[in-house]
Amino acid sequence: MHVAAIVVAWLVGGAANAVQNVGIRSLMRSRTVDAERGRVAAAVAAALQSANVLGLGVGGGVVDLLGARTSLTSAGGAHRAGGRRNLGAGP
Repeated sequence: MHVAAIVVAWLVGGAANAVQNVGIRSLMRSRTVDAERGRVAAAVAAALQSANVLGLGVGGGVVDLLGARTSLTSAGGAHRAGGRRNLGAGP
């Protein structure tokens, strides 16, 4: 893979992560009273970190079971199907 493609993918991924962080923090701030915000932030951070670790473990098992190409294709298809369903576009 070319270095330029890797850099572009890294920048796009970083921008998507920034958008996700802003969305999560905005929801937290708008739906939490000031006195409880620290506890809620800690709970959200713990949930996100736990999901990341769980996803890495499950993803590694799926790659071992199905192979890298099939795993990536399946994950992309599932992501697309979930996005279409959430947007109301149907199956």
